[in-house]
Amino acid sequence: MKAIDPLTLVFTAGVLAFMASGFLFMLRKSLSHRVRGIRPWAYAMLLGWVSTALRWEQGTIPDFFSLVVSNGLLMLAMGMMLYGLRRFNGQPPRMTPIWLLGSAVLGFIAWFSLVDDVFYLRIAATCVYALIVFPLSAHAAFVGRSVFRSPARLLIGWIYIGISLVMLLELVDVLTLGPAVQGFERGSLANLLFVGSFNVLVVGLFFGFVMLVNDRLREELASLANTDALTLTLNRRAFMEEASRVLARERRQGRPSSLLMLDLDHFKLVNDRFGHVRGDHVLQRFADRVRERLRAGDVFGRYGGEEFLVLLPGAGAEDALVLAEQLRSRVAEAALGVDGERTELTVSVGLATDMGEGGIPELIEAADWALYRAKHRGRNRVVMFGDPEAGLPPEAW
Repeated sequence: MKAIDPLTLVFTAGVLAFMASGFLFMLRKSLSHRVRGIRPWAYAMLLGWVSTALRWEQGTIPDFFSLVVSNGLLMLAMGMMLYGLRRFNGQPPRMTPIWLLGSAVLGFIAWFSLVDDVFYLRIAATCVYALIVFPLSAHAAFVGRSVFRSPARLLIGWIYIGISLVMLLELVDVLTLGPAVQGFERGSLANLLFVGSFNVLVVGLFFGFVMLVNDRLREELASLANTDALTLTLNRRAFMEEASRVLARERRQGRPSSLLMLDLDHFKLVNDRFGHVRGDHVLQRFADRVRERLRAGDVFGRYGGEEFLVLLPGAGAEDALVLAEQLRSRVAEAALGVDGERTELTVSVGLATDMGEGGIPELIEAADWALYRAKHRGRNRVVMFGDPEAGLPPEAW
């Protein structure tokens, strides 16, 4: 069996890290600033390359650089990858304990490099640091949420778990052999896995990070395709799809659902008086106020113009009527400011409760009829489909 030079593996890991760093920097420059985490990952790869370059030059440069600075940059790179994952997930970084731990470990390494040269203790310290940072990184990869089932998160998480096991094996190995461990040159399986794992780490994480960014871009594209750009509610097509799915789920579970159709009264007068730009601002504020009152599972979308739809899963007629009245009074009691002037707004609401027949189009038809009756009866009111006082519903329903 041919021998594998561990230092060659270290050099290879550095070259791979340098290439990955350059690509990530270019990727970061070409993408929206909203995709966070790419820059820390790029810096982590760059630091890894500098670390391996310094380690490769041991014997030709002072030990302070080849041992202390090299290990410090390596630990900083590990931490930066964790920092990048948390930033990408939108989580608080909370890296202070990691940086303090890294400083303490680096002080330990410096002592056993410059004062008392003990190789196996330096390796043990690096392993201990990795056994804290890598599981935290795996956790950050697994808990990140995505609208897509992301293989990238599984790839990154399991790479960190696998290399954590390698670090544990190396830690046991060096502590068992103790002073007999003099350098990377020994050909033990644990040592080769330890050094070679950094190649796997660089390559695996690079592809994982790129896949994560691709997932995020897919999420943004899906959001743009499904969201009304003005009010940030679901657009008509997306509402129909999501509401149909939710309605079918509620029916399977034997739960009621209700639909509200909301229409701002005399909205054309707002546009005529203040212009369409200010009218758009009013629509945005209105959508925000409705959204603040809705529950997490409610489906809210813009049907067209100043008309909006809200599907209330699990809500029967009485509960839906209470919410509709709250929304109506919320709009009527809080005038919106436009160009320094207070604009009185009211909303008419049509309400229909699912009877177990038809689908979302039929439910919208019923709510639209109720909304028409609300307009006919003076606006700024809620009318329920089938309400005897509102008149007879159309025979089609």
